[in-house]
Amino acid sequence: MNRLLISLVVMASMLLSAFGVSGAKTTSVPCGSPATKIKVLVKHIENTSAYKYTVVNNHSHEIYFLVLGDGPFMGVSFNPAHPSFNMRTPRGWRGELVWGHDHPYITFTWKLTDESMAIKPGKKLSGFELEMDVPNPIMSSLTFWAVDDANKCWWGKVESKQ
Repeated sequence: MNRLLISLVVMASMLLSAFGVSGAKTTSVPCGSPATKIKVLVKHIENTSAYKYTVVNNHSHEIYFLVLGDGPFMGVSFNPAHPSFNMRTPRGWRGELVWGHDHPYITFTWKLTDESMAIKPGKKLSGFELEMDVPNPIMSSLTFWAVDDANKCWWGKVESKQ
């Protein structure tokens, strides 16, 4: 129940911000804590427009919610008529694109649907993938935020994978 509540609060904050509700967001990230023990690594697949993300959890709690981009602050700007996106998810997760209401920014979210597939402490999970018709360099420098099973939200910047 707590996970559902925090997911709803996080999504409500994103949506309020997307709809331009005053005071809905006061900083460039909706989380209060920088992620020092959680990393999101990205690898741009050469000669394609595909980006593969890996979440590394060196934190003491499981991760069950992941967001890439943060609306106009560090989101991906596209013309709404932009051709297709493909979004892939690891097993036990569901991905969703959130389009801004009054701006051309997209936020990518992944939510855990099978609790056994949460990103455990000391583990990493790959399979978060985005592909579009044309490469976009910002995909390698998005902000991220992650919510853990203690209902705490952590934020950081995606790092390139070597």
